[in-house]
Amino acid sequence: MNVAIFEVCRNPEIRKQTETLLLSQAFERLGISCQVYSNDGIWSRRTFLNPSLLQNALSDGPLDAVHLALHGDRDGLVLGWSQAEKIRDRRPQTRLSPNAIETMTQWRGKLIVSGAASVYPLADAFLQAGASGVVVPERSISYQNLVPFLDIFYGKLANRQAPQTALDSAIRQFPDLQSFRLLSRRNTPGLS
Repeated sequence: MNVAIFEVCRNPEIRKQTETLLLSQAFERLGISCQVYSNDGIWSRRTFLNPSLLQNALSDGPLDAVHLALHGDRDGLVLGWSQAEKIRDRRPQTRLSPNAIETMTQWRGKLIVSGAASVYPLADAFLQAGASGVVVPERSISYQNLVPFLDIFYGKLANRQAPQTALDSAIRQFPDLQSFRLLSRRNTPGLS
């Protein structure tokens, strides 16, 4: 199994245990091949995302899943933040709009996963672009159990379980994260 993780931190200058760091460690333990694209200062090879770089990364070798450790909303995925001195004053500066997501053929056939409910409004755009499915919570969640939840989910996927079966297994272990959904072209109204 091959996964790409895309992370755009609002505060990359602060050393912390990020979702991406913990998830990449879990992938190593599970034997899942993983490529990290992150602007966080903890990585020796920092990546500052833009639409072109994202497209190239999605095309660079076979990918089964794309993990989005970044913010989004109805206006798109946040690919960059302003550089305000105070972190709370930083605002989205660069976005990948829903229309841009829909036109990117590089999503085709990939499972898109995010722990951010703010990405939920973009699920239809990923599905229109040909993603095989989108796993995302419908509403905000506590991040306390997110990485162990994802550890179970990705572990089951790596063992060739179907995404819905893997998701159901993870939810059984962490019922506080039951707002996660697998959206696909079959179960999304308006898509065929």
